[in-house]
Amino acid sequence: MKKLVLFLVCLLVLVVPVSYAKSSESILHKTSLHDIMTICIQERIPAAMDVDNDSLIFNISDDTVALLLIHELTTSIHFAALYQGSKTHSVLSMMRIANEWNKKNYYSKSYVVDQDMMLELDLDFDGGITRERIVDFLRVCFLSTELWEEFIRAQPTGV
Repeated sequence: MKKLVLFLVCLLVLVVPVSYAKSSESILHKTSLHDIMTICIQERIPAAMDVDNDSLIFNISDDTVALLLIHELTTSIHFAALYQGSKTHSVLSMMRIANEWNKKNYYSKSYVVDQDMMLELDLDFDGGITRERIVDFLRVCFLSTELWEEFIRAQPTGV
């Protein structure tokens, strides 16, 4: 019995570091515009309609355009969506809508800029992340933007 327990402990000691080493190989500490474009294509995430120096521009709908900034030096990804269909809402109404959204959605932030509604999400690479986390982040960005647009459109116009 003691030999069996000793054998299992030795096996555990040998296997755990190997599996940990394998998982740490897929940890990313930064990314590039090319890497994100490749992920979008491989994962069938909506393709960017335009590429700028360090960003991808997405046409989400007739009213919404999104920008995905890849900060290679600061190791983060920043997603910002601009809803331009809010012209029927007053600035006070848009501020109320943004506050209502922010009360229920802690992973994103909505606010008003120059009479347009904005939605932002960030992914920080501090400590490292996996490719799967990037894919999840991108999916959450697009889903959040769709839900955010629906939320804005469902609000009464005016003050």
